[in-house]
Amino acid sequence: MTLTKNVYALMLALVIVFSGCLSGNTDGQEEIVPEEDENSPPLIYGHVAYESYWDEDSGELLEPGLVSTSIVWDYDGEVVAFGIDWTMDGIIDQNFTGNYSELEYRYMPTNGDWFNPQSYDDVQEGRNGCYQFVNVIAIDDDGASTINPQTISFKEGENTGSCTTESREG
Repeated sequence: MTLTKNVYALMLALVIVFSGCLSGNTDGQEEIVPEEDENSPPLIYGHVAYESYWDEDSGELLEPGLVSTSIVWDYDGEVVAFGIDWTMDGIIDQNFTGNYSELEYRYMPTNGDWFNPQSYDDVQEGRNGCYQFVNVIAIDDDGASTINPQTISFKEGENTGSCTTESREG
């Protein structure tokens, strides 16, 4: 019986000593709990082109500018800025207007200062052309942002390697 008591006492001592190991962590480590308030960046759907715009309110065709059929969502807040970065520095140079969370055909008049189309020979299966790279950026109310790189295409000039500012889309 003494042997049984000794085994029982040893088992009890082991349970007391190793009870801290049963939680799955070691001494000095805290359990990692994911944060509930992580901010998700906004989502951008749509495209950007450089073309003329038909203004239904005035009934006239407006000069070419940046147009976008787009919508932006922020599932855990609201979008506070949505626009174009044509200097490629990650900062919005000009904002779109309207309700960002509704699918809209948006027009952004521009003065053309940002134009810097580059000629690319035999791009995309042998089609020559001129292209301008821009970033479409959305920023939410918590400061998270999404940058969506886009390419705007222009017609090639009469001389090989020269570019126009005439849209290839229209």
